[in-house]
Amino acid sequence: MEKKITVIPATAEHDKTNRLKVAAYCRVSTDHEDQALSLKLQVSHFTTLICENSDWDFAGIYADTESGVKADNRDEFSRMLRDCDAGKIDLILTKSMSRFSRNTLDTLATLQSLKEKRGRSSLRVGKYQHGG
Repeated sequence: MEKKITVIPATAEHDKTNRLKVAAYCRVSTDHEDQALSLKLQVSHFTTLICENSDWDFAGIYADTESGVKADNRDEFSRMLRDCDAGKIDLILTKSMSRFSRNTLDTLATLQSLKEKRGRSSLRVGKYQHGG
């Protein structure tokens, strides 16, 4: 009995309908030299991580040099939240939750607000650390 094989050619276009719009939030507390290097490494790491994932669209890097205790003085954090509200971001990556905010109540309130505006699973904050 002869077997029939059907060849399904690969397509050059990756299906963009299911791709997540991914951004990263990077933050350091001071502008000291060692902190500046940390911020540079965070930005580089997340840019590479996002751009190399074929299921993700790069939605930007948001970076502040400010204390994480209050969100009021973090311009990039505020801009990122506005972009989330506008549907420009599906997933935020951050080095750790302490980079997102040092205040647990503010973190919970921010995530709850985004959840209410975007839906239950539209926005996730994930912890991704630089290897090594």
